Amino acid sequence: MQQKIAVGVGYNFALVDSEKAAHIDLTKTGVYVKVDGVDYPLYKATTYEGSRKADDLLDRYGEYSINDYMIKSKLQEGKSR
Repeated sequence: MQQKIAVGVGYNFALVDSEKAAHIDLTKTGVYVKVDGVDYPLYKATTYEGSRKADDLLDRYGEYSINDYMIKSKLQEGKSR
């Protein structure tokens, strides 16, 4: 079974098999999204070219709104202390 990851571009993200995004240099954003009861760390591309490749994934696999699925942010956790 392939591991799914959340790959974001702008305000949206797609859930894709990790191997489908292996050609993109990704970094964790500190934001987590919950889809169908599963928490996923949100990754975004580190370069403009990577963002274009990630956007292609959203076009191919469908997209979700980050705001609709976001469950927590490490930045928010730090502010609450």
